[in-house]
This record gives sequence, C-alpha cells and structure tokens, in this order.
Amino acid sequence: MMKVVNAAFAVLKDHSGEINEEQSEYGEQFNTALNSIIALDDLIIEICGVWIWVTGDTRKHKDHLKQAGFKWASKKKAWHFRPENHRSFSRGQTSLEEIRAKYGSKKPKGSGFKRVGGYSHA
Repeated sequence: MMKVVNAAFAVLKDHSGEINEEQSEYGEQFNTALNSIIALDDLIIEICGVWIWVTGDTRKHKDHLKQAGFKWASKKKAWHFRPENHRSFSRGQTSLEEIRAKYGSKKPKGSGFKRVGGYSHA
C-alpha cells in the first residue's frame, strides 16, 4: 500500500519537484482514507492520479465513506477522495474510463481482486 501512497504523493509534486505545505499533509490523509475503507466488502477501489475512486456495492457503506472524507460523484456513480484544494476543471464531464486512460489505475492490495470490464478490481 505504501507504494500506491508514494506514487500518488509523487503526482502532487510541482514542476520543480517541491511539495508545498498543503500537499505535504495529503500523503497522510490519503493513507488514512484508504486504510479506513480497504477492508470493507464489495467495494472496487482504484487509485487514479491523486484521487481514490470507489465503486461496487457502496450503498451499504455510504455513511462510512462520508465519514472517511469521500464525496459522491453522481455523474460517475462513484465515490472519490482527493486533495481538498485539487479541483477538476472538467466539472464531471470526464468519464471514469477517460480518467483511467489519462492517469492510469492502480488497485491497492488488501482484499480479493476480481476481473471486471478489463480492469482488476478489489
């Protein structure tokens, strides 16, 4: 899991390779959010860039996801966690498939994986 956290943290670096103060806290926030949901059943967890995307049977975990800082993206029918100051300029117009193609998709280890729609999912 630390490799995934470090990869997301590396994406936060600006062009000079420096981490600003707001970004320095994100690694811990990211790790805490991910650890709080990794053991929940029936969730598909993906790391795309600096965002965590959660799909699957999320309804039964709605309150837990909210408490962990995840937000619901109604157009994508998925939950996400991102740095507080990192906003999307597409205003929800980009599909999860397009996000995966642009930023890649990593699945954290922690629960069993299954193959769904060409992607390995937790």
